[in-house]
Amino acid sequence: MNKPLIQWLIGDVEKYGLKKLPYGPIEQIVGHHQVPLLDIGTIGLIKKGQIKVLGDVISINKNRILFEDDTQENFDAIIAAIGYETGLDQIITLDAGRKADIKQKISNRKQFGKDRLYFCGYYVAPTGMLREIAWESGMIADRIQRGGSLNYLSSASGVNKV
Repeated sequence: MNKPLIQWLIGDVEKYGLKKLPYGPIEQIVGHHQVPLLDIGTIGLIKKGQIKVLGDVISINKNRILFEDDTQENFDAIIAAIGYETGLDQIITLDAGRKADIKQKISNRKQFGKDRLYFCGYYVAPTGMLREIAWESGMIADRIQRGGSLNYLSSASGVNKV
């Protein structure tokens, strides 16, 4: 049911750089611990060129990212909005303290934005994940725009290897 509906509403997602999975959304959630893309304007922004799809991340070295096609790009900030920790250990090494910190409510994080690396969607909010992610993404965007720390979101001392 989903496949024809997606084809009719969106068209061929692969022509926008997105990958089709060989299984459905239930298997994706239960078997792979990944949430399917919920189109809340994302596809439209990709079609308009306001969001660029770059492919799988192979490694991160400070602000430089190596992608699966061997291209590399520098970024002002990196936001890990993948949730569930799926594949996180394959692209970045975080110490136990940082892993625990990203699971806290954003206002309680001690390492928010440390090394210009931001995590979104790791705190399981009782008020709902989409609401929390929307709030977190706004806080992250504000932090990046200001280029410094927000008064109530302080950074801890020490450096993690990124």
